[in-house]
Amino acid sequence: MTHERGYEVAMQSNQLQMLIGGTPPVRLTHKESALWYELWNGNGSVVSGQRLMSAAWGHKYNWNDPDSDMRSLNRSILSGRLYFLRRLLEAAGSEWQIFNVRNEGYMLKRKG
Repeated sequence: MTHERGYEVAMQSNQLQMLIGGTPPVRLTHKESALWYELWNGNGSVVSGQRLMSAAWGHKYNWNDPDSDMRSLNRSILSGRLYFLRRLLEAAGSEWQIFNVRNEGYMLKRKG
């Protein structure tokens, strides 16, 4: 599937690949591809942590869980996956970066 902005996702041997512009293919897990898809389709807008968690892990995670330990765990899980996705984008030489918007969520923006 090719997106109008040059983003392509292709399924190959049960792995997803992200192709951006002329960069080499970046292999993604299903969870990483779900996060990337939500950020990409945010069109430069902030995507909430709850929306990202729901997209990648389903509805079993409650971003605003009243249990502070669970809330902290949810945010740590998401932060770890986004960190890894950031490193993949960087290694591929992508012009895209994932930014944390404090107390709101995350967004995808071009470098510069």
